Amino acid sequence: MTNLDASCDAIRVDVTRLEKALKQAQLPGKLLASIKRKCLLTPRRQTGRAEHRTNRESRWKLASSHPDYSSERDALLIYMTLLLQIVHMENGPRIDASLVQDLATKHGINLLGGTTTDPLTEEVLSYNDLVADVVSKPKHGFSKFHIGHQNPKLTPKHQHGNIRWQLKTSNDFQATMTADVARIAFALNRLCQQPTKKTAAKVDQLIDALKKKLGL
Repeated sequence: MTNLDASCDAIRVDVTRLEKALKQAQLPGKLLASIKRKCLLTPRRQTGRAEHRTNRESRWKLASSHPDYSSERDALLIYMTLLLQIVHMENGPRIDASLVQDLATKHGINLLGGTTTDPLTEEVLSYNDLVADVVSKPKHGFSKFHIGHQNPKLTPKHQHGNIRWQLKTSNDFQATMTADVARIAFALNRLCQQPTKKTAAKVDQLIDALKKKLGL
């Protein structure tokens, strides 16, 4: 079965399997609840344009033109994607590797080569830092970890193939750029700040990778 075949009910069953395994691996309930809320429900937004105000509604109950809209299917798969990517963070919770691979294959989820890194800086993300950020040492109004969009201009943008963990600094830097463009811009910025053969080679490497992706 592929992700194109699975119903929302079937995805929910697999999400429950994954949640159970992560709870057994001591993933904090507060962290699990926070991720689930952000994936399935809208933000609590009571300012700005009236038609864009939200207050913890199910994302799929919004108009499809709303910036916070996600289909129920994608909302569930985004939640599963982020949980699976946590497993591959540095010092991530240890669960059955066959379960991780089975769910990723079944639902078409990108495991990022087996290591969860920031899409711009390529820094390996730390599970311990994520737990501190959300559970043990949260800072009101600030989060080091963001749920980033690889293409912020995609409509709707809340699709599971468009989502991954990202650090606040790189997410702020990316803004409305696609991850491919922002990655190159970030490397160019680093080259200007640290002009070495190594930083110059990184820019060349990223441009070559983009040209290959575009078939050029």
